[in-house]
Amino acid sequence: MSNTRQIENSLLVAYDKAACILENAKSGEICRKTGAIFENGTYKIAFLSGIYEISMPEVRFITKGVPIIVQVLILHYLTSMDENPVRGEFISFRGIPGGMFYFKSFQQRALDKLISNFIKRPEELLEAGASLGGKKWITGDYSVVIPVFPKIDMVVQIFKADDEFPLEANILYSDNITNFLPAEDAAFLGGYLVGILSRARLDPQS
Repeated sequence: MSNTRQIENSLLVAYDKAACILENAKSGEICRKTGAIFENGTYKIAFLSGIYEISMPEVRFITKGVPIIVQVLILHYLTSMDENPVRGEFISFRGIPGGMFYFKSFQQRALDKLISNFIKRPEELLEAGASLGGKKWITGDYSVVIPVFPKIDMVVQIFKADDEFPLEANILYSDNITNFLPAEDAAFLGGYLVGILSRARLDPQS
């Protein structure tokens, strides 16, 4: 079996597992915890700049063209049962449980691509972030905080190069991400967000 086929199969298994949890969950509890809306047998959940609709009880995405990996990400956000205490702060990827194990993947998917795509014109990060509803953040030479899910924000930062250090990038997560997504999903989310920001930089009207 090819690696691509294995990944597809694992995503389908993850989808079915999360769908089963959603089928058996109380819609009121899901909405309270995640900020989703449930109307006429359909969940509506904001993710980045879009609204995604999921019909119940068969757990089918009404919204068209959503990659299976993004569907799984959204379902994981909706179905996490954790409610650990948090401080309402932002944390690095390494601060997420299991983050050290997935850091290499996160570095390649997110931080390296953020630097390579914005190294020539880092100021474009602010405009790209604004296209997703983001606002300028208080630290970092070019820094924006972006609403990702109703309960999760992310900060994307670029620090200018100087005589001692090259241009650097960082991504922070709302610390409550630990109640919604595992480190593997958070790594994917970082890379996915950087991809959207990069496309917005190339096409501000998208």
